[in-house]
Amino acid sequence: MRIKKYDLYTRLEVFWVDIVERSGWTALDAAQKSDGSKCKNVGYFLSNHKRMLNIASSVSEDNDCNVTSIPWSVIYKIDVLRSDDGECKE
Repeated sequence: MRIKKYDLYTRLEVFWVDIVERSGWTALDAAQKSDGSKCKNVGYFLSNHKRMLNIASSVSEDNDCNVTSIPWSVIYKIDVLRSDDGECKE
């Protein structure tokens, strides 16, 4: 996937493929059909660069946040979520 630019704190749903490792004995034909694990994260866009997309699932009033860094090479889809999707209302 090519690197895209988003505004700070744009809400994103990021779909990506993770590594899967299975311990124990596996038949050759089953091993050859093994596929990665499809995952998704929802968070606020922080930044991107050549290798990583950085999102936060939580941001404080002081702009402190947690960070999830996902390599661009494993991302296969990104959806931009509307600001009112699931937004908490006071």
